[in-house]
Amino acid sequence: MTSTAESLRDREVDQEPRGRDRSSRPRRRGSVLPAIQNALVWLLGIIGAIAIAWLLASWIFGLHLVILTTGSMSPAMPPGTAVIERTTDAADLAVGDVVSVPRAHDGQLVTHRIVGIDDAASAAERALTLRGDANDTDDADSYVVSRAGIMLFAIPGLGIALSAMTSPAGLAILGVVLAGAVLWVLWPGRR
Repeated sequence: MTSTAESLRDREVDQEPRGRDRSSRPRRRGSVLPAIQNALVWLLGIIGAIAIAWLLASWIFGLHLVILTTGSMSPAMPPGTAVIERTTDAADLAVGDVVSVPRAHDGQLVTHRIVGIDDAASAAERALTLRGDANDTDDADSYVVSRAGIMLFAIPGLGIALSAMTSPAGLAILGVVLAGAVLWVLWPGRR
């Protein structure tokens, strides 16, 4: 009988008491890594969700992104500002709207404020007179358009980060970092 009682007592000593808070146990070495991995999974998930949300929004609502490279719309929109725009018919534009339209001679986008609207050759077109907020004079030529990108909102500085990430070096670094992060998170570990 004593051997059975001693064996039960030995098992009870080896077991952790019920109801004891496991968080009060001392942390084991290396227990920070799972927390970092979990945070990385959440970060990658959030980045993925933002990318998917942007793709859906741009497709459903006709949104697009323009990054300002000059200071013609300063101080409110300095170089490096990301402008979110929606394509709209020229008939729906008004004086004061900030729009992006292509230049006639080279097709480069110009993002300036409308200061005048005139009728054009067709009923769907308008001749826009534009001026950058930082400029003292109107643009030299008017822009005849049937559709234009109208600014919904602008985020100063975001364009700099996006330009850096979408450069060849930025894409290479981003690809290596994301691939490494995914491999690190999914790599089978010791349990």
